Amino acid sequence: MGELRHNRVPGPGLPPIAALLVSLLLTACADKPTFERGLSDDTRKKLGPVRLLTVVVQDELGAQYRTRSTTARLLNTAPIHGVVFMNKGALYIGPAPDSMTPWIDTSDYVPEGIEDMPGVVSAFDPSSALRLVTKTAFAPVLRATERSEHKSGGTAAYERIAPARAAMRKVKVKAMFQEDQTRELKNHLGLKFASREVSSEWPLTILQRGVQPKEKPLVVLFTQYTLTADLRQMHVQTEATVMRAGDTVEAPSYRNRFSYESPRLPVPGRATEAGKEPEPWEKELLTKMMLSRWNKDGGAMLQAELHRASNIIAADLAMDIEGRVQAAAQAAAHKDAKSKKDEKNK
Repeated sequence: MGELRHNRVPGPGLPPIAALLVSLLLTACADKPTFERGLSDDTRKKLGPVRLLTVVVQDELGAQYRTRSTTARLLNTAPIHGVVFMNKGALYIGPAPDSMTPWIDTSDYVPEGIEDMPGVVSAFDPSSALRLVTKTAFAPVLRATERSEHKSGGTAAYERIAPARAAMRKVKVKAMFQEDQTRELKNHLGLKFASREVSSEWPLTILQRGVQPKEKPLVVLFTQYTLTADLRQMHVQTEATVMRAGDTVEAPSYRNRFSYESPRLPVPGRATEAGKEPEPWEKELLTKMMLSRWNKDGGAMLQAELHRASNIIAADLAMDIEGRVQAAAQAAAHKDAKSKKDEKNK
């Protein structure tokens, strides 16, 4: 469920059931602790040799998809958004996984408008509040019944990008990620590696095992790579976690998420006669045009964007663990404060 950003108390005219709903939402969706956790200087100095684990659970390029059932449209609930890829010989279809929430992201099922409700609820008339309560009551039903929407939407998306998957077949993706990560961590931090491995095990399972007292610190780098649902961008995301002995999955020594999105391909203009409005492209034809761009010259653009993403994310990751970005921001703030003080003393 999305974060609630308003703390206004519901107005006195709100029906009791809606007021109760707002109270429950405020309690359940209170601001969560910050996801990003930086390393302290002391912890960074004590890291020593680490075990680097590059995690890629998918066997090939994945596809994002968006779909919505008739029931979801009638209830005005959020569209389903998921990913599909081959994992150990079977299709994974569902909400995009990460190491902390690997199976389901309930925000994809929550009725639209829930996040802003506390801020505007006093303006609701009773009938609006009742409709909102009805939508919310149906949310659990949607979570249970819309599996077929995931299956059909995911299967179609997987089949749709078959040419792109074929163009990527010869790229040694996991080795590329590991090589870039190793290089940047070594160059920026001077890290030494007790071991370097590649895993296709779900990252949550790895992190839940933790690090035993005599084991070296563990650096888990979980990467996903997909084409967006409109086939106009490549999306690459790496979730990084550093765990030492005594850390828990909820409170590791370090955690952050890094994303890369390629430049968005333009939709070709459609020729039309003077004085007439152009008709939109048929979905199947537009798909073929987008895929032809990605697959040109043996998938050169697909491969180039993935290489670029791997390089950029690895560099950003190393700088963040090193604390260089934070240090630069603090230095800039100190310089700005000094400048203002000097200006004031003139």
